[in-house]
Amino acid sequence: MTDLNARFKTATIAGSAGLALALTVGATAGTLLAPAASAAPGCAASTAQLVTVPSRAATEPIVQVPKPAGWERFDTAGRDVRLALVNRSLIADEFAPVAVVTVDKSDNANAKAAVDREVGAIRSSFGAKSVRTGTVCGFPSATVDYDFTSSAEPKPHPATLVAVGVPSRGGVHTVTLTLMTSRGDAPAYRAARSTMVSGLQIQAR
Repeated sequence: MTDLNARFKTATIAGSAGLALALTVGATAGTLLAPAASAAPGCAASTAQLVTVPSRAATEPIVQVPKPAGWERFDTAGRDVRLALVNRSLIADEFAPVAVVTVDKSDNANAKAAVDREVGAIRSSFGAKSVRTGTVCGFPSATVDYDFTSSAEPKPHPATLVAVGVPSRGGVHTVTLTLMTSRGDAPAYRAARSTMVSGLQIQAR
């Protein structure tokens, strides 16, 4: 793909109910960055700078995502997307690796049930190659590896979803971090994915 800055790159990412997003590549000013090697209470330290995810309510959790070298923020046409990152240098098969964050108020009163709902949505839509449950910053979480396909992207694209259920004053919120690429075996992508997943920072409010 040529002249990436001036063109639209469409990527469809699975999220809360099979979220479909049209992603517009382009740097965004005003990105809030925190220093590397910092950590929210109860979270693992990040080895990369942290990007603060914009919040829309005082009761939403505070979310920060590591931004490895080569990844940059870009605008998205999807209203439900809070943050999107792309790595232009890793384009393969006309597809740039992307990372997308959503923050949604859950209908579930239980944080684990909110996470299970996200996992169930992936299983029913795409199947799951692996599911690992655990915690992120002390909150229940699940990490799902799967192959994304759609009518627009018939070739399988390796994807990883991290879903976290966060109780707060406003109820339970579900935070998702979804990463997708065309070459899941690329060392640079695998390293970046590990950095983002392991260094995800979440604080309840």
